[in-house]
Amino acid sequence: MIKLTDLKDRHKDDPIMVLGGGPSLAEDYWYVRRRYVRPILVAVNHHAICAGIEPDYMVFMDDPIHHPLLFQAAKDYGGTKVCPLLEYTDVDMRGVQYWNGPSSALPAAWLACWMGGDPVFLCGFDLYQGEVMYCHPGEREDKPVYKRPLEDHLKRWKAGWRRYPEMMERIRAVSGPLVEVFGPPASPQMRGERPNLGGNHRQKSRG
Repeated sequence: MIKLTDLKDRHKDDPIMVLGGGPSLAEDYWYVRRRYVRPILVAVNHHAICAGIEPDYMVFMDDPIHHPLLFQAAKDYGGTKVCPLLEYTDVDMRGVQYWNGPSSALPAAWLACWMGGDPVFLCGFDLYQGEVMYCHPGEREDKPVYKRPLEDHLKRWKAGWRRYPEMMERIRAVSGPLVEVFGPPASPQMRGERPNLGGNHRQKSRG
């Protein structure tokens, strides 16, 4: 089993895409792929896999036994699974204080930064805004998370600036509400520039 410490800076200065499950995933994914030939792909749960994308890493915090789609995806997935449950993971996460939270998206973004990704692109993070919740069919239609105010979702991501400021500087949101938190993506030629996060970043476009 791989130790999480062994993944430290494994992909230093490589572009990494963190793949969420929102309906904007496909458009965000191709926005980045048109600009970077082979970014590293980190999937949050099973959503990207269900949408037909084969990631390099799959990050999930929940026990798949309670989530049929997640269970099947984890069973069939041939890449590197990252999970705190030893019976499912390929990476031993013990001994490292990673960014944990109520969502697998937070440790997935943390992992991308831990592995040295720069830039790190958040793709498909719509934060349950709008009528369509996911990039693929088959999910429950009554999850409590759908009813949470947008600001509740944003607060969890904003907390990362207090805990991991150096990591957060490398993250960009390709579209959606998290552009307010991390700023929009920059072109490869602009790599290294950081947005003025003291301003208003309520941008919906992909730059």
